[in-house]
Amino acid sequence: MKASLCILSVVVLAILTRPGTAVALPNENGEYEKLGVGNLECGLWTQARQSGHPDEVWWKTLILGWVEGFLSSYNFYGPGTSDISKGSDRDDIARWVDKYCFQHPRSNIAGAAEALVADFLRPHRDQLHGSSAEPR
Repeated sequence: MKASLCILSVVVLAILTRPGTAVALPNENGEYEKLGVGNLECGLWTQARQSGHPDEVWWKTLILGWVEGFLSSYNFYGPGTSDISKGSDRDDIARWVDKYCFQHPRSNIAGAAEALVADFLRPHRDQLHGSSAEPR
């Protein structure tokens, strides 16, 4: 009996900790907690992209790195793909965020990353290499 309970506990633990079974649980407003750079407004991104000042270039690198980390997390936890941005490079992603933040300056970086994931998931989306991919 004790051995059966131990085996059952191990099986349940293995199922609960298996990659791909994690599901985000939104708060009472239907949102998840956004941490770090994801809380910054898009206006800061636009300012950093337009300025040649070394401090602004640092901000651009930090913000783009956060977006890439968001996409990497989706690659790990999201269903059905191991590379959501397949066929797109860092410059493609930066240009997409440029357009989104220009159109939504009061949105935050997390909102841009969420919209980018949604764009990548659209069934008949164009690749980001051209100007045909427009943020919504």
